[in-house]
Formats: sequence, structure tokens, C-alpha cells
Amino acid sequence: MRPKLNQMSVRIIRDLYRAGASGKDLAFLYGVSKSTISGLINNKTWKDSRWQAELLSFDPRSPTRSPGAGTASYSTKA
Repeated sequence: MRPKLNQMSVRIIRDLYRAGASGKDLAFLYGVSKSTISGLINNKTWKDSRWQAELLSFDPRSPTRSPGAGTASYSTKA
């Protein structure tokens, strides 16, 4: 049986979640459970030191930058 997720899809899921996608929508899109998405987001499964470092450096007071240098930017509507 072939896994539904690979390293690239995990990074995309994390980026989409960070940009505002819901865990429920991501689970549906990738054909996995909400608990699988939760595990990815909370770094319980598919542990990635880059993602963990980005979470630690994330500044929630800065709504115009996503966590981590060099990653995609987003802006919020006022």
C-alpha cells in the first residue's frame, strides 16, 4: 500500500495551514483524517526540524509575514 502523504505534501499542508486553511479542509483534500493533519501541524508525526524552528520563531504580532525567513508571505484583511 502506497502512503497518501510524502515529504513535499507535508510541507505544502503545513504552508496551507499557516496561510489559513482549516485542518478539516486539508484532511478532505488529501484524503486523510483530521487527526493526521493535526499530527502534522503539531509536529507529532512527520517531524521536521525546519518546521519546528519556524514555529519557534513565529511572531503572531506580525500579520504580514509567515513564520520563517524566505517563506511565502500573506496579509490579513483589515
